[in-house]
Amino acid sequence: MCWIENIKRLDLQIADRDIEVYKIVSDADKLSCESLIQGFVYKDNIKYEMDAMELEEKSFSSAFCTTDLIYITKAYHSYTKIRFTLKKPYSLCSPPEYKGIIAGNLLMPIRIDNPYYVATFIIPIGSVYFTNEEGVIVSNKIRYTGKYIKL
Repeated sequence: MCWIENIKRLDLQIADRDIEVYKIVSDADKLSCESLIQGFVYKDNIKYEMDAMELEEKSFSSAFCTTDLIYITKAYHSYTKIRFTLKKPYSLCSPPEYKGIIAGNLLMPIRIDNPYYVATFIIPIGSVYFTNEEGVIVSNKIRYTGKYIKL
C-alpha cells in the first residue's frame, strides 16, 4: 500500500498518547490477524516497530501547476476510523450485493459475502506518524489489540 500526501501538508507527529486505529484484515481472531496487502500476521499485544518509514518525494506537473508529493511505501498503514454507511445492501448490476463503508475518509463498496474483518490496533505513545486528508495514517509502531468485528 502506498500513502500519498502533498509535501506542503506533510505534518510529522509524535504520539503523546496511545492512538486507536483500524485495519481491514483477514483471518482475524483474538490472538492474531493477517493484513490484506502484505499478508503480514500480527499477533495480539506485540509491539511491532520499524527503524524508519520509507518515503520518496516526487513532483507531479500539469499545465496548471507543479505539486510535490510524498509517497510512503514502508510503514504500518491503518485508518483513523471505519464506519458503515448503508443500512440496506445494494447491487451494482446484479448479485452479489454490496454494502458501503467509510475507511478513513474514503467511501468503499464491500461485497456482503466478503471474508474481511475490521481489527483494532494501537499506535503506541512515542510513535512517529503521519495522517493524510484521506484519513489514512502511517506509523513506525503498531500493536494489535485482539479486538475485531466481521465486516
